Amino acid sequence: TGTASEEFAADIIKKGADDYILKDRMARLPAAIKAAIQQRRALKELSDYRYALDQSAIVAITNQKGIIIYANENFCRISKYSADEILGNDHRIINSGYHPAEYIKSLWGTIAKGKIWRGEFRNQAKDGSIYWVDTTIIPFVDEKKKPYQYLSIRIDITEKKNAEEALRQSEMRLNEAQALAHIGNWEIDLVKNLHVWSEELFRIYGFYNNEIAPSIDFFISLIHPEDQGNARQVITDALNHYTESNGSFRFIHKNGSVRHSYIEWRFVFDKKGKPQRLFGILQDITERKEAEENLKLLEQKILKQTIQEQKKIARAIIKAQEKERNHLGQELHDDINQKLAAVKMHLFVAGRKNEAIKQLLNYPVELIETTVEDIRLLCQRMTIPAKNIDLEELVLDLLAYMKQHTSVKTNFTYAVPASQLSDDLKLNIYRIAQEQVNNIMKYAGAGEVKISITNQQGSIVMLTEDNGAGFITGKKRKGIGITNMLNRVESFNGTMKITSAPGNGCKIEITIPV
Repeated sequence: TGTASEEFAADIIKKGADDYILKDRMARLPAAIKAAIQQRRALKELSDYRYALDQSAIVAITNQKGIIIYANENFCRISKYSADEILGNDHRIINSGYHPAEYIKSLWGTIAKGKIWRGEFRNQAKDGSIYWVDTTIIPFVDEKKKPYQYLSIRIDITEKKNAEEALRQSEMRLNEAQALAHIGNWEIDLVKNLHVWSEELFRIYGFYNNEIAPSIDFFISLIHPEDQGNARQVITDALNHYTESNGSFRFIHKNGSVRHSYIEWRFVFDKKGKPQRLFGILQDITERKEAEENLKLLEQKILKQTIQEQKKIARAIIKAQEKERNHLGQELHDDINQKLAAVKMHLFVAGRKNEAIKQLLNYPVELIETTVEDIRLLCQRMTIPAKNIDLEELVLDLLAYMKQHTSVKTNFTYAVPASQLSDDLKLNIYRIAQEQVNNIMKYAGAGEVKISITNQQGSIVMLTEDNGAGFITGKKRKGIGITNMLNRVESFNGTMKITSAPGNGCKIEITIPV
């Protein structure tokens, strides 16, 4: 009964085989019989439709209260409930709890007004498995347009939803991986001139997805001004010649900070070899660059510390050598010289009673006296007091010794406050000066020597100049004098510069920070 039956009956009348006879007979029948015939034919037509739906769709009919009064085989198969379990229940039997109350409220608000509703449902089967259906709900309304039944037609879209979820999960994992690695990807459709950036690429530059429109010009504008020229040339060459490439450049973050990036791209061509797409990656390598710089600084610091330790060791060795020198000088002075003096005395006594023997012993006695004096001078040069060293006096003694044994003219300047130099440094400067004086006396053949020790801008500068024979500075030399001087200078973080040439004398400038 009702509007639906009347519509089906009218439809059957229109499609009747013998249209005229059917209309004539229907006109003569009482109204009640006509209605019965119409309803029967309408039910047959509905049965035909139901069969067609049963073969392809998931069908259910509920009454006005939402109780299921019909469910086809597909409904039972996908829900894994029997018809007996489904009929008499409402659709909460397959509710997965996925959809919020507002979603269900909107559904009922629509169909209660006699309007068709369509949407997607996530349902739960009897065994707990989940399936998705695309659902269309059609209200059956009476002559007053009031719904009294609802036809639900569902299409299984589980595979589609699973594929969408798998894609979503894949994209989520990709986004997470890009975020962890600070890698963003980008793509240009060269045919449509369409630019696409990944979320991470926007994030790398400090923008939201909808904040800017990606383009080559905008991309170049973000590059550090000092790197833009080279980057523009590389990009232009790539677009003109379709070359794959990579490189590094700095860029300006939205917050104004300077960051480092690595970029790489490739082209995709059609069958005719025409470029269709350009895609690539961009990685923020700022942390790696900073780590490399920090590592380099750490290596430099370690190297500096190592050098300083080596210098400390060198100074300790030099100090030990000085101690050994002092010990050796004392032994020579107190032991060897005393023994030589005793020998000299015994020789003198032996020759005192015999003139011939006396004459014979004169030369050995002279040799002993000369040896004693040489040892005394050697001890004087070897033995330096450990404390309260007077550097100026020691250098003056060196120059006096040079003047005594050569015809070299000397000039000495000393302008260093006594409290500025440690005894350790004074001793090493003296040893350097001693080495220079010995070399000048042995090899230079100089007529004049100038030595100055001054304080210049927080450093001790020792300058030694002679007008002697000179030498080729880069030529390997047999002696170790210059090496010894350099070791002493470097042990105090100093530098030594030698300027010389054959026939032009020699100039040695030593600078030691204090």
